[in-house]
Amino acid sequence: MTLRPMDDRGDILPVTRSADLVSGARAVALLARCRLRLHRGEWWENPALGSPALALLREEPADGETAARLTEALAAELRAVPGVAAVEEARVIPEGRELLFTCLIETTEGEQIHGQYRAVS
Repeated sequence: MTLRPMDDRGDILPVTRSADLVSGARAVALLARCRLRLHRGEWWENPALGSPALALLREEPADGETAARLTEALAAELRAVPGVAAVEEARVIPEGRELLFTCLIETTEGEQIHGQYRAVS
């Protein structure tokens, strides 16, 4: 898989040579980050795609039970990303009004990626 690179805000960067393209574990990490930043219902073409974090936090208080449901929901979302073979060590850690999701992603190419995602409760 080969993708165009993106900056930290998610804006696609210009590619002037093929070496600028992203592949391997970096491409999987890029797709995973995009999937978690996309909130469920935001994309008109497939409203079911995207992170369920905001919907879960709107419905329930940010407590230990919600954190467990959120952990499983975000891990399941990542398992659906092309190039992801497994999601391990997934957990949600409350940090004040934010929830920090961390995990270890194993790619189909055997590489590992450590990921983090923040959601505001």
